Amino acid sequence: MMRTLLLAATAAAVAQGAEPPKNVLFVAVDDMRPSIGAFNFSMAHTPNMDQLAATGLVFKRAYVQYAFCAPSRNSFMSGRRPDTTRVWNFMDHFREEGVGAEWLSM
Repeated sequence: MMRTLLLAATAAAVAQGAEPPKNVLFVAVDDMRPSIGAFNFSMAHTPNMDQLAATGLVFKRAYVQYAFCAPSRNSFMSGRRPDTTRVWNFMDHFREEGVGAEWLSM
């Protein structure tokens, strides 16, 4: 049902001359590091990730805001640096009282 509605909405947008909606897939691999074939790492067998990388956009120079994954993810998802989100460890999150209860995230 949902697929039919999406297809109908896309067809209607195209018929009106509007651009069809963009498809975005974001894969966060901060814990995995660039240890896949797409980054010339031969010790791991990652054919699906390699195929996805070959047909999509790969960021070869991406950096994180903090050395731990939780502060870095909170920073990325909120668009704010860790000193603003006040997330420094694995226990906190930016929805803590007095921090970012009203912030939008991806």
